[in-house]
Amino acid sequence: MAAHDRLDTEFLEVVRGAGTSTGGLYLLSPDGDVLRLAMLCGAPLDRTLAAAPS
Repeated sequence: MAAHDRLDTEFLEVVRGAGTSTGGLYLLSPDGDVLRLAMLCGAPLDRTLAAAPS
């Protein structure tokens, strides 16, 4: 199993284990200045895109 697939599986297990219906995983950028949304689950795509900064 590839590293990305393992991360995806673990992320979904944490979200489900917490009893939530949505979850987001933020990772620190390489320069350490900002957090970037790396994974999102359970949120409708149209609402996710509408909330994204332009």
